[in-house]
Amino acid sequence: DQYVYQLTDSDGSTFTTGAISVSGSLILNRMDLTELFAKLLWGGLQSLPLPSNYKTPQVYHAMPLTGQPPLPLVTINLDLFQQSGNEIPIGQNIPNYNTLGSWSVDALAKWRFIIAILTTSAAEREFYRDAIIGLFHGVMYSPLTALNMNISHSFQATNGQTTGDGGRMNPGFYWSEIALDLTGKYSLTIDNSPGMVNAIDLYVDGTQTGSTDSVVIVSGSVG
Repeated sequence: DQYVYQLTDSDGSTFTTGAISVSGSLILNRMDLTELFAKLLWGGLQSLPLPSNYKTPQVYHAMPLTGQPPLPLVTINLDLFQQSGNEIPIGQNIPNYNTLGSWSVDALAKWRFIIAILTTSAAEREFYRDAIIGLFHGVMYSPLTALNMNISHSFQATNGQTTGDGGRMNPGFYWSEIALDLTGKYSLTIDNSPGMVNAIDLYVDGTQTGSTDSVVIVSGSVG
């Protein structure tokens, strides 16, 4: 957008400024559900009573790229994100031109989180697998319901072990991957924040010509 101002002197004379351009910005309002899941899972595992010979696993948003973290460990990653249910209504992306304009996307969506568990024993793997499924149903119920994210959910898990590889992975480790499917409300808002002219600096020439003073625009202050 461009602003053009007209200044009127006390004797009725006018002066029109040139066009003042301002730059706007788009603000994306979203929720990082994966980060929320990781924190809820970490908090649940920290408060979970463990057998005497078990350690609380570290929780990572994704598998560490360097180094070898101590076992047991748990990683969480968003494997699938897709719209489900009804399509987004027609006309929802038509812009509303005003200073407080915003665009919203509201739909049902499905998230599939893959939670991987790495341990040094099969029994420990089974324990943490069942514990995480239990936390998903229990600890996460309240915040997910408050966010309209608990319309439906399901899970499935696969198990395995890795050893050998020329002696480099001895004695190996045991793993389980849990697929948690969650269907809930997906809300995304884009706020239009246009630049606003807060002030215009000007000065008066001061020379009387018999008609009016000449007014000169020096700068436009944009905030």
